[in-house]
Amino acid sequence: MEQEPMFFEGEEEALAACLSGLNQKVVAAQVWPNMSLAQATARLRAVSNPERRETASMAEVILIMRVTGRYYPLYYMAQESSHSRPHPISSEDAQTALMQQVLRQVEALKPLLARVAKTERFTS
Repeated sequence: MEQEPMFFEGEEEALAACLSGLNQKVVAAQVWPNMSLAQATARLRAVSNPERRETASMAEVILIMRVTGRYYPLYYMAQESSHSRPHPISSEDAQTALMQQVLRQVEALKPLLARVAKTERFTS
């Protein structure tokens, strides 16, 4: 198993670490499906090369992290902003948070539903 890098010199290094050992053509095709494979691969290589001027948008970086399953650019952002590395949210935590949000929305709708019920009494 490959050891995760502890620190990154720059955003391109963090992005390159995401791609290390992976088939860049496969990643590029998933990130930029509207480009030809050659164009997408060239773009991926350019945005992960500190010698080049091209940069990836935040949305592209997020997609690259999702496709590769590696979150080194996120770790680099934490490092550069003096934060600790984030940890993935467990599926149980995500489900609990979503359920709490649904319950809050239901509570917020109760007064509106009561008003609807009152108006139905008058129109019936």
